[in-house]
Amino acid sequence: MARPLPIVPALPNLPEKVEQENVKNDEVCRLRRNTETCYAASTPKDALMTDKTRRQTLEEMLADDPLDEFLRYGLGMEYVSGGDHETAVRVFQELIAQNPARPYIPAFLMAAQSLMKLGRSKAAIPILKQGVEEARKQNQQHPMGEMQTLLDSLE
Repeated sequence: MARPLPIVPALPNLPEKVEQENVKNDEVCRLRRNTETCYAASTPKDALMTDKTRRQTLEEMLADDPLDEFLRYGLGMEYVSGGDHETAVRVFQELIAQNPARPYIPAFLMAAQSLMKLGRSKAAIPILKQGVEEARKQNQQHPMGEMQTLLDSLE
């Protein structure tokens, strides 16, 4: 004989400030149990960091491991986010040159896009051509297609 399910009281409505946030479904249950604590927990920890802090953190990590491609790419993206496209281009070009036998493919597209933001579209063309060729060698079809599309729009 099956036991009857317990009766659960209705959950209170979420406060207005939580409803305004884009809260993930798995967090809603926690929010209903302890609204204030869970609301704070739903904010990503790095959302409170400034661009400068993220940049400094990446630079410190790169000082410990200067060949980490992911960290260097992240640093370049921080410069893009901050609108410093000149420095972003330099970081992405350093990343490309870091491992000439197998360069980090996303760096080509980001370097080209940063050059375009600086009004230097002609300088982006050789980078995109090299990026398409390297992506082909590494069999990375998706970034190859993105770079080829951008290249076609420039030529």
